[in-house]
Amino acid sequence: MMAAPLYYIHEPDFVCVIIRKNSIDLKSFLDEATPFYEQFGGKAFGKPREFRFPSGAKIYSSHLDGEKGFEKIRGFNASMILLEEASQIEAEHLYLKVLSSLRSTNTNITPQIFITTNTDGPGAKWIYRRFVENQKQGVEFNVKGSTRISHFSNIYDNPFLMKDKEYVAYLESLEGELKEQWLNGKFVFGAKEGAVFANQLKPYEHNVKEFEIDINYPVNTVWDIGGSGQNGDDTTIIFYQNIHEVTYIVHSYSNNGETLHYYINYLNTWKSANYIQYGDHWMPHDMNTGEFVGGNRVIAMRKLGYYPKLTPKLSIAEGIQKARMMIPYLRFRKGHTEDLVEALQSYHYKFDDVKGVLSTKPEHDRSSHYADAFRYMGVSFRQRQIDGINSGTTIINNDWSPI
Repeated sequence: MMAAPLYYIHEPDFVCVIIRKNSIDLKSFLDEATPFYEQFGGKAFGKPREFRFPSGAKIYSSHLDGEKGFEKIRGFNASMILLEEASQIEAEHLYLKVLSSLRSTNTNITPQIFITTNTDGPGAKWIYRRFVENQKQGVEFNVKGSTRISHFSNIYDNPFLMKDKEYVAYLESLEGELKEQWLNGKFVFGAKEGAVFANQLKPYEHNVKEFEIDINYPVNTVWDIGGSGQNGDDTTIIFYQNIHEVTYIVHSYSNNGETLHYYINYLNTWKSANYIQYGDHWMPHDMNTGEFVGGNRVIAMRKLGYYPKLTPKLSIAEGIQKARMMIPYLRFRKGHTEDLVEALQSYHYKFDDVKGVLSTKPEHDRSSHYADAFRYMGVSFRQRQIDGINSGTTIINNDWSPI
């Protein structure tokens, strides 16, 4: 992949960006790239490192440090992107932010992105869905005007790693899913040990389907609120409709480092684009803890035209149980909720290697923001009668008892 930019380094306006998830891995890659590009006239400058060629062509480098790192990439206007270890990118919408910087006005340059990935990692599922599922190896396929092609390999295709006999023997000694992923390079998606929702979701995988928003019913939202600082947790919003005995999750969204005004503007824009009316907006019971825009969060939302309701205060375990009980009644809108579904499948209790037991609380990572909003959705459900456009839903099935 390092050699790919050489095809265009004679073009003065050629711009390539090398991307890794973290700065340490990026430095390792650039240390190898520097003597390689020097052979072709590329001189290294600056930090983060860039390479300049006699023609004027440039190769930049960048790492993805949180959501802000993805926004930074969008300013490059790259003709080519080299993205290493893509499965470390947790969600497809973050990858699309990288892809949005790919363009060229030079007819001699075909905009291209080259990706390497492992078959595990937090982003493995969206990579499988986007590049692998229902596709043949080495065969081009077109999606919305773009051409994609995938090539698969395993440990035996790597002559460098095959020299390490001890490492190969270790991989061959593995069992189950880990062996399929690390040795044979296959995508395998089983439930994680200590999975919180994956086992309950599996029988209902067919409920991820294509459907349209019904504008005759209000769209409700439920939030997990993060911070407005650059290092704050994600704020996540789930959009859903209650129609008869079914709850349709029509959209999900997550971001961080933004103010409350930003998310309200997002709601307003999404409302206009989908011709809907909003119903209830459910917030965590402790939404006034900390500062989002300064001052009381409930009052701030009301000033912006939204009137939040607070979810009942339940323990995490009780909330998880409520959320599990509503899963049979859910439909997830395909193409609009994949980040949510994948986060729920990944959400898990952490295993304590010292004590040999699972933790009492789920691990806090990026999937937990979607899962927390989903949990709040579970505890906010109440039995309601259908009453025109402002109605909720009455669930009659005795297997589920909403609070």
